[in-house]
Amino acid sequence: MNKMSEVDLAKKFIEFLNDKGDIYCEVETNGFIDIVVLNNDILTSVEVKNTFNLKVIEQAVNNKKYTHYSYVAVPNGKDISFRCTICREFGVGVLLYNTKTGHIHEYVKPKINKPKNKLTLLDVNKKAIAGCQHGRVTLFQNTINNIVETLKNNNGNMLFNDLIKITKHHYETDSSAKTSIKKWVTKGVITEFYIDDKKIFLK
Repeated sequence: MNKMSEVDLAKKFIEFLNDKGDIYCEVETNGFIDIVVLNNDILTSVEVKNTFNLKVIEQAVNNKKYTHYSYVAVPNGKDISFRCTICREFGVGVLLYNTKTGHIHEYVKPKINKPKNKLTLLDVNKKAIAGCQHGRVTLFQNTINNIVETLKNNNGNMLFNDLIKITKHHYETDSSAKTSIKKWVTKGVITEFYIDDKKIFLK
């Protein structure tokens, strides 16, 4: 029997999680979280892999920086007790998919923790495909897309300061947004628009 792809496996876990909150996929952190569930301000991260190895456990432990609960989600297999013990010691939950019956159950319950880092959930994450790197949208690219949309709605040009004030971006402050965007426009990294004096223009 061929091993199920991570994309197909993730779909199984998403079906299981659908009634537990709003689903976001491929959410950017210092990497990408496969699945994030938002329910009444409580964030749960789910790292999907078709092999239950130390790498997926490490990713799930890292996800605790961003969410209140963290899981690994893997197919069932033999001799998983030691890996489950590791997860339990780190407060990581384990969701197991039974490849014969299609049943999913919580094998290890995660411990709640207080996230240290902010997690930004985008509308595009609701449409992303968990387990698929193609089509991922970074926070930076989402900001660029938002700026382009604002310019299109304002005849293709406006004062740069005014644009930053009304455009949703991922930076901590408007000041840091302006500094960074100017830098990447000057370096040619951003090519969708240009800045001339105090105005920004859509190309």
